[in-house]
This record gives sequence, C-alpha cells and structure tokens, in this order.
Amino acid sequence: MTRSTLGRRTTSAGVLAALVLGATGCGGSSSGSAEPPTSAGTGSTTPSGGPSPPSPSTGPTVPAAGGPKVVLTRFTARAPAGWRLDHSFGREIVFASDRHFVNELSYSDTSIYPGTSPARAERIVARNDDWSGSQQARPRVSLDGRTFFHLTGPAGQGQWYDVYASPDGDRLLQLGFKTDVARPRRERLVASVLASFRLR
Repeated sequence: MTRSTLGRRTTSAGVLAALVLGATGCGGSSSGSAEPPTSAGTGSTTPSGGPSPPSPSTGPTVPAAGGPKVVLTRFTARAPAGWRLDHSFGREIVFASDRHFVNELSYSDTSIYPGTSPARAERIVARNDDWSGSQQARPRVSLDGRTFFHLTGPAGQGQWYDVYASPDGDRLLQLGFKTDVARPRRERLVASVLASFRLR
C-alpha cells in the first residue's frame, strides 16, 4: 500500500467520524464552511475533469461490474473485474483498488444520527470528504429504487472524485470513486459499479 493510498483511506475514516459526531448537532453547517451548490448550473465552474456520468437510468447502458462482491449491512455491490478488496476498516467500509492502487473505490454503510436529512448528509460529505478543490452537486440518481445525492470534483494528484450517498434511517449508504483515467473510461467504470448496487 502506498503512502498516498494510506492517506486517502485515513481521510475516509475521518469522514466517518464527522458523520457520526457532526450529525448529532443542532443542524446547519459550521461557520465559515462553504456549502456546495445544490444543483448543477449554479454558477460553479466544472474543474478540468469534466462532469460526472449521467444517471444510470438515463445514461448509456453498461454491464454491471463483475468483480468481487462487497456485502454490507444495507447493500451489496461489486468491484470491477480484476480489482482487489480491502476490509481493513472493518465491516462498515470496504475498499477496492486496481492492482497499481491508482484507482480506488470505497463502499460504506456507516452509522449516523437517526433522521439525518439528505441535505445535511450532503453538506457533511461536501465539507469533510477528500476534496482538493470545489465540488459540484450533480442531479440525484436512483439506485435500486433509492435516491442518492451525487457530488463530484477534483481529489488531487490527478484524481477525480465522484460520491453517491443516501441516508437510510440510522445508516449512510455511500459509494466513492477516486479515479485517474480518461473521462469515457471513468464514466463506464462508475456506471458499471452503480449498475451492480442492490439493497438488502
């Protein structure tokens, strides 16, 4: 595992703590924190990585990912073929990476304060996740009948970051994609993993 990979995974664990502890507050964002736009086209510029892939229901049809299966409390999903899983963060977060640790996916099903709204969860992810610049809120998508918010933006070191998440009672279901590939390949990879998502 490279140092940059360890850093990215440590940040993901930090976001977990922010979601569990930060969501217990009275609401609203902390002072001085910029909130992301709530929809595309709000005046924010799209970084050089370009926009994220369209909703699986409206975008091009791609086969579901056929790699190792990730099984968490509230959902299952697959990694791309040939990718390896890492369960070192326990039962709430599973990572998948290509053999060079250049591209990495995270699947998380974490405890949050019961009743956390989608808007509040989106603000927490936007404020605390592993961004290297401004992110954009993209149109919400439906995965196996559940609505997920979608944030996208640069993650540093040439990587692009897409996050899909949805609060579900006392859990936050989340898929994160950090990739360093050309946009068409990134879009196919993201769409294939999203197509493999199933609620339990």
